[in-house]
Amino acid sequence: SQFQQALLDHVNTSTIPVVCPKTVLGVDGKSITSILDDAGNPRLVRLLTWIDGRLWSDVNPVTDQLLKSLGRQAGQVTKALQGFDHDLAHRNLVWDLAQAGWTRDHRALFSGEQQETIDFFYHRFTQIQSVYQGLRKSVVHNDANDNNVVVTEDRVCPKVSAIIDYGDAVYTQIVNDLAVAVAYAVMGKPEPLAAALCVVKGYHAAFPLEAPELALLHTLVAMRLVISVTKSALNRIKEPENTYLRISEKPAWDLLAQWRAVDEALAHYSFRQACGMTPHPGESGFVDWAGRCDTQFSDLLGNGSADSGAAPVPVSVDLSVGSPWLGHAKDYTDPDRLAFELGCLSRQLNGAVPAGGYLEYRPEPFLKTYEAGMEAQRAVRAEGNSGPVCRSLHLGMDVWAKPGTPVHALFEGRVVHVRMEASDGPATETEIETKAEGETETKTATGIGARAGSAELVLAHRTPVGMRFYTLYGGLDPECLSRLDKERAVEKGETLGMVAARTAVNPRVPHLHFQVMLDLPGQGCAFPRVVFPDQREVWKSICPAPNLFFKDPALEREPAPDTGKVLSFRRQHLGQSLSLSY
Repeated sequence: SQFQQALLDHVNTSTIPVVCPKTVLGVDGKSITSILDDAGNPRLVRLLTWIDGRLWSDVNPVTDQLLKSLGRQAGQVTKALQGFDHDLAHRNLVWDLAQAGWTRDHRALFSGEQQETIDFFYHRFTQIQSVYQGLRKSVVHNDANDNNVVVTEDRVCPKVSAIIDYGDAVYTQIVNDLAVAVAYAVMGKPEPLAAALCVVKGYHAAFPLEAPELALLHTLVAMRLVISVTKSALNRIKEPENTYLRISEKPAWDLLAQWRAVDEALAHYSFRQACGMTPHPGESGFVDWAGRCDTQFSDLLGNGSADSGAAPVPVSVDLSVGSPWLGHAKDYTDPDRLAFELGCLSRQLNGAVPAGGYLEYRPEPFLKTYEAGMEAQRAVRAEGNSGPVCRSLHLGMDVWAKPGTPVHALFEGRVVHVRMEASDGPATETEIETKAEGETETKTATGIGARAGSAELVLAHRTPVGMRFYTLYGGLDPECLSRLDKERAVEKGETLGMVAARTAVNPRVPHLHFQVMLDLPGQGCAFPRVVFPDQREVWKSICPAPNLFFKDPALEREPAPDTGKVLSFRRQHLGQSLSLSY
């Protein structure tokens, strides 16, 4: 109690604007006094002022702005506690993330997938210890759960007015405080990472985070949840009638499953972007190197025409939502019509190859025709935190070359990923026998067996200074899978395969999808080619523009329009009578 009182006094006298319960002095002038309870036992008592508002657990909906407000308030509390210390803050506490190792002794309380999830995150927690122990430390609140966060009564623009209950305050790594706030704030969200980014952004605005802290945040959020579910399991045994002690058990398990599906590297890059840092730390160095590369568009493609020896030349084709060329959905979802239009464009320009599409926002019907089959494990449309969202942002460059056009490796490297792209129709599994280091390895690819329409390859490369990057080649003839085993070395300029032809089960217009990646987050399934629009800056950093290599004006992309300017222009020129909602 002395520790808590000293902490409250420090926060209330801080120059940082934080709403904190104040102590009401007793008639004896003391902040803590003693009374006798009904059984005659002495009890220490402290009277605190009331803070008006609603508990976070009673607020619905939890908007992005409210999540940012929570982050700001949590950051303000952290800032207000800077410089404060107390002997009792250095204590053993099961809720201290730095002491989370105790949970390992209770893994037998769980089985099956739950135990696997706990083991997965505990293993990662063990791996980060050398860096984790060197992070900034301070006394932190350590318990911004949904029943300790007070929200204003404003139903239109609610804000977090206070974070109460300093009973679990402890001296520990500062980033732990943010991890606790994130863990509880994103429970029940369809897209927990997107919600977490709002909290991180708000926290960073109030208390700037450091890059090493962001690198570990994903694991720390998970470990707070591991502590929570372990405590719930123990409480179920010790106090089976006390359901309040298990109030977060189910949502914590649900979030653990969701959080495990969030790639740690992608979370790291996203946290960096939310804090105003370059998402991928190596982006700047890669862009500088790529700008000095002596590569051309013709190095990617061979000549697919038997009667011409001219090097292929690209011509830009706009397939975005606002494209004046694309036309009606019935035009671009009809492969025959689209193939005809692309052919006309090529012939008008003496055989130039239609290409482009990097960072294009593409219409949903087009995506369902040309991307959904290739990414069978991802739906084009999904449920976001504020309603349905569409994976419409295209990450690579599509080259609408003729079937049979040779595709070459731009750089020497090795094969790290091969798969059959899913085609239209019922998916089956195709066994592809490969050799790796003298032993037979079986890879399973999703597709239509021998009838599948196209294949995908990912090559790993290194820059002269040792930075790793990757190139993805999609839409290849499946014949290449019989030659290009995983881990096989590839020479610069080597023919990887041919652009796949249209088939009955794969009627899409033939084209090469070429993509550059600085990392392979989420490589447990097909690497994403289209992502949600609000992830643009993160994925733009992970997947730099292919034209960095080619430097071809025809492939340069115009800057994306500023949303604020577009909305302002529309408000000035469009009448309210044109509104689609009332």
